[in-house]
Amino acid sequence: MKSLDEAIQHCMEVAEKQEKLAENSMNIQIKKYKVYDADEYIKCKECAEEHRQLAEWLKELKRFKALQCKSCNGYDCEENWCYRHGIDRSYDDFCSDWEEI
Repeated sequence: MKSLDEAIQHCMEVAEKQEKLAENSMNIQIKKYKVYDADEYIKCKECAEEHRQLAEWLKELKRFKALQCKSCNGYDCEENWCYRHGIDRSYDDFCSDWEEI
């Protein structure tokens, strides 16, 4: 099982590889055939975009988890400790914490 950081890194690595594959496939086909089949290029570019999007979502999840744990002072966030104990965080506090992460 990968950590969030490892999953983010993996997604970024796959995105970079796919972008290189797209460029290489286009360049090789142009040199060899003077034209290229856009399908392979498009598939590689779409895969790269999807992995970059996934990495962004994972980064967002990581920020939410960090913020949630920070606001709960290390208590079990999944049980909504802050809410059950009457800790009211204002929207401004939430936003300032979000910017720090």
